[in-house]
Amino acid sequence: MTHRIPFAACAALALAASASTAIAADPAAIARGKYLVTIASCHDCHTPGYFLGKPDMARYLGGSDVGFELPGLGVFHGPNLTPDKETGLGNWTDAQVLAAL
Repeated sequence: MTHRIPFAACAALALAASASTAIAADPAAIARGKYLVTIASCHDCHTPGYFLGKPDMARYLGGSDVGFELPGLGVFHGPNLTPDKETGLGNWTDAQVLAAL
């Protein structure tokens, strides 16, 4: 389904920035991930308060407060794309990211 592609793209970019300890320790990988998340504008849909004009940068990519209704499909909220293991992508495997595509 096409509505899953933006989420999956942002999820893959966020995971690329912080998925594993080996990658997270590499400053070049961190910079690349931040660059990709920025140019893809993932923060627009995934940072609380963004659509209300006051983005909460302390919760950057932490999930949107605003949902969008797609008739016949339901309401979609930009989920938490942080590496948090309980509420974000911290426990996702490569297979889960690919399945989201």
